Amino acid sequence: MVATIALALGKRVRLLYQDEARFGRLPVIRRAWCPHGFRPMVRAAITRQFKYIYGSVDVMYGTLCHMTFDQMNTENMGIFLDYVSKQYPDDIILMVLDGASSHTTGKLGIPENMYLQALPPYSPELNPVEQLWRHLRTRGCGNRYFNTLQEVVQTVEVELEALRKLPQEIISMFYWPSIQEASKAS
Repeated sequence: MVATIALALGKRVRLLYQDEARFGRLPVIRRAWCPHGFRPMVRAAITRQFKYIYGSVDVMYGTLCHMTFDQMNTENMGIFLDYVSKQYPDDIILMVLDGASSHTTGKLGIPENMYLQALPPYSPELNPVEQLWRHLRTRGCGNRYFNTLQEVVQTVEVELEALRKLPQEIISMFYWPSIQEASKAS
């Protein structure tokens, strides 16, 4: 249906996957190398402070959009969808996302050039953006101590910006064979 609409309007279809993740000062403990006979030590802050990173990935063209918010709610989701829509004003966007309550409420404003497609319930393994969060937690936050919440957010945003500059790496990480087959079929 989305492809038919885009074809009729003479526009490109962008397939984006969206998700949000909570990042904070709780430790992200990862495996680490150390000499035989020693146990690696990692400093940890046990502080329940969080920010939410909203992200979307265009798996076919290797682009990435993200924003940081204090809360995960319908209002912030609407702001994020508007932001993504403005990044691709001449395209039709098919946004694939999970069934979080902030995505399914009737109060969510959906931009005119965007269509939302929910993933089946309880299936995060179908969303490539879940791998983005794993990548950020490992590369940016793994085995690190942060003095402030702002330091965590800054670290995550630096990693996101570095990845944004590598569209081929984004494609290789997120354009899974199953998505490739599905996009060829439509």
